[in-house]
Parts: sequence; C-alpha cells; structure tokens
Amino acid sequence: MITTRHLALAWVYCTLGCAAAARTNSHDGHDWPQWRGPHRSNASLDTGLLRAWPSQGPPLRWITTGLGEGITSVAVVAGSLYTLGYRQDAEYLHALDAIHGASLWSTPVGDETDRRLSGVNALMRWLSPRVPTVDQDRIYTVSAGGLLTCVGTQHGEVRWQLSYPRQFQSPPRTWGFCDYPLVDGESLIGIPAAPKAFIVALNKRTGDVLWKSAEPSDDGAGYGAMVVTEATGRRHYVALLQKSLVGIAPEDGRILWRHPRPVLRIASSYTPLVSGNWIVSPNGYAGGLVGFRILRDSEDLGVAELYSEKINFNPFQDATVLVGEHLYCIANPGQETCIHVPTGQRVWTSHADNQNRRAALTYADGHLIVRRSDGSVTLVEAVPDSYREKGRFKIPHPEEVSGVTSPVVARQRLYLRDNDRLLCYDLRDHGSPHTQTVVQNIPLRSAVDLQASVPQAEANATGIGRPPDAIFVPTPHDIVEPMLAMASLNAGQVLYDLGSGDGRFLIAAAKLYGCTAVGLEIDGRLVTESRELVRSEGLEHLVTIEHTDLFDFDFSGADVVTAYLPSPLLERLLPKFRALKRGSRIVTHQFPIPGLPPAHERHLISKEDGDRHTIRLWLTP
Repeated sequence: MITTRHLALAWVYCTLGCAAAARTNSHDGHDWPQWRGPHRSNASLDTGLLRAWPSQGPPLRWITTGLGEGITSVAVVAGSLYTLGYRQDAEYLHALDAIHGASLWSTPVGDETDRRLSGVNALMRWLSPRVPTVDQDRIYTVSAGGLLTCVGTQHGEVRWQLSYPRQFQSPPRTWGFCDYPLVDGESLIGIPAAPKAFIVALNKRTGDVLWKSAEPSDDGAGYGAMVVTEATGRRHYVALLQKSLVGIAPEDGRILWRHPRPVLRIASSYTPLVSGNWIVSPNGYAGGLVGFRILRDSEDLGVAELYSEKINFNPFQDATVLVGEHLYCIANPGQETCIHVPTGQRVWTSHADNQNRRAALTYADGHLIVRRSDGSVTLVEAVPDSYREKGRFKIPHPEEVSGVTSPVVARQRLYLRDNDRLLCYDLRDHGSPHTQTVVQNIPLRSAVDLQASVPQAEANATGIGRPPDAIFVPTPHDIVEPMLAMASLNAGQVLYDLGSGDGRFLIAAAKLYGCTAVGLEIDGRLVTESRELVRSEGLEHLVTIEHTDLFDFDFSGADVVTAYLPSPLLERLLPKFRALKRGSRIVTHQFPIPGLPPAHERHLISKEDGDRHTIRLWLTP
C-alpha cells in the first residue's frame, strides 16, 4: 500500500528542474527562449538578483510602446526579445533589443482569422498567450488561426509557413488555436489537433512532415505546453489534452500511456510539471491538483494516480512552479499558495488583501515574482514555512484588464507586458540600495507596412461553416442568476441566449423561472455538449439549442435576449435588436451596446472567479 510517507520519501529523491536551476550561476544571466522558460518549468536560471526591493521597486530601465493589443509574454535570447501583438489588420511578431528596448523589426505572422479573433474580449484570450519559441537563428509562432510560421531572427524574414487547418485539416477551435512548438533536436513538435494529425513532428528547418500521430479517441487539444520527461529512463513528451494526460513517443508520436481526467470539460490550460518519475497536473475549471507516478514494465509505460485534491486554480493563468517538494501557485483565485506536492496539501496561503485580482508568477533566484491585474508586482521568498513578502511596487499607469501577462526574468532583467507596452526592470544586485530610476520611453517602429484592412463584406460573413466570431468563455454561475433577475423573467416568456455555449443561461432560466429558453450557437461541439446537459437535467420540454449563426436567425419573438458578446458584434446586431417586440429586454455581460445607454447597470464581483463583472439592461420602446 502506498502511504503519504512513501510519497514524501519518493519525492525527496526526485531531481527537480528549478532546484537544479537555482544552483546554476552565470554573471550575465540566462536566456528565456520559450513559454515558461528554458525547461518549460517557469523557473529562471538567473542568480545574483536583488534579495529585496526598495519601496519604488527595482530600477525601471525602459518602456517600449507600440506592440499592439496582446497578452503574449516574451522570449529573450542572445540579447534580443520577441513577442506578438495585434496591429490593425494582422498579428505581428516584434523583435526588440532586450537591453535597450529599441525596435529591430516587425513581421506579420497572423491572417484574417487572427484579426477576427483579436476583437473578442481579452478575458477570452488568457488561455492562449502563444509565446514564440526561439531556436538558434529561427523563431516559431502559431497564430490564433492555426498558422505556424518560421521566422529568421536577424531580419524577420519568413522562412516557411504552414496552416494547421489547410495542411492537416484541423477543425476550428472554440478558443482559437494555441500551440507552443517544442524543439527537440532537429524536430519541431506541434499539436494541430486534427483527426489524422493530432500531434506532428516537422523538420524544424524546412517544415517537412516527419511523422503524424492520430487523435486519441474522444479527446481534444489542451491549451498548456507540451513538456519533456526522462521518467523511468524512457524519454517522452507529456501533454494535458482536453480530457486526459498523455505520454507521447518522440520517435513516431505513439501514445505510450494515457490517463483520463473526467472532470475536465471546458478547457485544460495548465502545463504539466514533471520531476523524476513524477507528474504534477494542475488545472482550472474544477480540475484541481492531481499527482501521478510514471511506471515501467519492460518496454511498456503506465501511470498511476496517487491523489486528487480539489484546489481552485484560476483557469486562465498557467501560473505554477515547483521548488523542491513544494508547488507555488495562484489559487482562490488571486492568492499566492504553497502546496506540499507529495501529499497535495496546502502549506500556506497569502494574505486576504491579495484576493480578487488575477495574478501570474514566475520563479527566480529563490523568489517568486507575482504580477497582478492592477499592475502591482510583488517579490515573495519561495520558502515553505510561511509567506514572506520582500518588496512590492506598481508599474506606472497600468491598463487594468481581466487577466495578466506572465512576468519573465532573463539576463537579470524583469520584463512586464502591459498590452501595448513593455517595461524592463533591472534586477541585478550590486550590493547597495538602488535610489534612482532611469526611464526611457521608446516608441516601437515597424520595419514593414501594414496591409490593407479586410473588406467589410468579408469581415461580416455569416453561416455555420465559418469560425466563430467570439470565443466561448462561460459566465460565472453567480453572475448568470443576477442577469436573469435583471431581465424580470416570468413563466411563459421566451428567452434567447446569443452564443449559448454550454447552455448554462438556458438551464438556469428554465429551472428558476419555468420559461422557454432557446440557445443560438455556431460551434457544433458546444451544441452537442449543451444538448446533452439539457437532457441530463430533464429540460428538453423547455430548452432548445439551435445550431445556427445568430446573424442569420430571427429571434424577434424574444421577450428577453441575453448575450456575452464583444461590443463590435453587439453593434452588428442592432438591426435585430430594433426588430424586437415592444417591452422586450436585452441583458449583456461585460460589454455595452455601442451608442445605446443602458436602462440599468450593475457591477458585481464573482465568488466563482474573483473578477469584477458588469451587467447591463436595455428596454425596447
């Protein structure tokens, strides 16, 4: 029988990546070539950093503006820095001087699909920051529309490019594509998530296909990064898919082992953490924390689940790091938390004043650096005995949004993305307090001309065969009910939910008010899942879900319309709103209808996700 004591002893003998990293020393610091750093462990290799911060924070060296809209963090290699941003018609890969912040070049790497996806609520994109992967003189990016691009580091020239949907027939994805290409020797490993090419290996120099692995049955792609393990002496890749954790053979893409995680349904956004023969798998959306051990019987591999703990991880922020036998993370949803990994039990949680702000963290030189959505940045000593704060400051003029871009420590500097801006702080410990902040504000220049905008007729195309205009993010249940109450629903009335997702508005309206509820949803997978939920609730007599494009559907007979759609889409729906019958009500989550002042507006904080939410009511004349 495996006991907690056995687990703890087993963990002590594991070799942990970030603990080993902490013993690495370099005068000038180390690179950060991809999402979550050198080993995808979210641990910087840098040492010689400030052990505490002055009241104004570490020295601010420069601020660069002009990156465009985006949540992408940065990759830093050999004195250059790379990140992505949406500007007008396309998504651009930007290269900057990592020391001084000056622009080097900008290259478009996104297509029209990415432009359309860029208009959705920023909250919907925290699952997919898509940091570039840098390997020698090449950079690899995957756009939200599934466009994989190889770009040269020196001049930003496109060396090769392929489309996941066109080359591998990858189906449209609810949240857009999110892939972090993994360089392994001469191979580039990606996850197109297509039925006959779920995982692929490409020649990293040419893009030629080396092998394709078929899709695991009844599963889909996740949004976390694939990692490498040498567990039990068998090198392989580990990925958290939509419904299961899998091990993948690097030579041909075979699934070596698979462990279902039935609770996962909406999205799996966290990168697995590997150490020795162990895997620690956190996830939001009630996925909690699961500990595994990889087993080997001759040439066969398997995995044994050792525990599962119901820890509330923020589903949008892949913010975890292993240090020794402890996991440091963000939970509840904005509190720094330390967890004893062999047992899955919490050791400490930070102070209550840190709640209700989304946060991301990274590890460097014995400390956690925690960035919050209000622009505050905290230095916390990574020790298991207690929460020890070692400094706090706030970036100048932060743009507060629903999520927060992950901080990066590379070459003894701290890089903080703030949508259009990038800030660089000097973390070097010179042995004396820093008393002066030196700031350079450097506007980003572009080395390419922006392309012409997509014609309006193309941008407004309709039909269920096209990608969704917005990506599905579920409204928290404790926001759904106030929205329905604001609508003053009554039994016998008809509610239409525009972009009904998993059907939660429809189910709640039918249960609470006994009204007829109709969902309009363009995503076939969500239609299937939500219809099944309706059947399981026994509400088929009240709830109907139409697989349709809401721009093509006549919902003029509605008494109440609910929507969680970006303002540009609500503006496109104005003619349909004006066709509603007298006395109808429109209730929206987060976004206003442009040009129309609401009759009522409420601001709420959800206990489910810790975020602030705005709901608005309009009355038809």
